[in-house]
Amino acid sequence: MIGVGEQAPAVDGVELRGRPTVLWFYKVTCSTSQLAAPKAEMLAEAYPDSVVGVGEDPPQALEAFSEQFGMPSLRSVPDLEPFPASNAYDIDSVPTMFEALAPSPALSPFTSS
Repeated sequence: MIGVGEQAPAVDGVELRGRPTVLWFYKVTCSTSQLAAPKAEMLAEAYPDSVVGVGEDPPQALEAFSEQFGMPSLRSVPDLEPFPASNAYDIDSVPTMFEALAPSPALSPFTSS
């Protein structure tokens, strides 16, 4: 398990240095992820370019999910099987949120959705 203050693992397609970044791990078929989607969108609207979805699905599915749940502000990147980002963050259930703090991306206590 990654602890508070530890170095945040890299996520393909996400720049973690230079600013705080919230990572929202989710899966499009997860009903809890679907319920949490509006909150993730609210965060993305409030903090542009600082909230990134990490979806355990192909890009087309992430795009369809974004359209279905009205999430135009949330940028998402795929984390395809074998789920390297989810495994690096020890994600065992979704949705889960982490905040990586700048200037060095250490993890903050905000680790749940």
